[in-house]
Amino acid sequence: MQSKSLLFAGIILLVVGILLKKMTQLEVIGLATIITGVTCKLIYIVLKARNGEYKPGTELFILTVGLLLFFTVPVSERCRTKPD
Repeated sequence: MQSKSLLFAGIILLVVGILLKKMTQLEVIGLATIITGVTCKLIYIVLKARNGEYKPGTELFILTVGLLLFFTVPVSERCRTKPD
């Protein structure tokens, strides 16, 4: 369990960040929490891959696509809105 604590911390931070960003006015804190959670998960994956305990596969590709969509869609929506 101790070896997966970084992974679970990353998941919890990611969920909390998404909730903060969507449900409150704390968008900057939510975004920082999301980035911290993703970083924790990435560190876990890199450490496990280095030890040979984890063999990266298509889930990393899916994670990359999901993160790109998550960060680019809000930017494109802001570009479409016209200031008053």
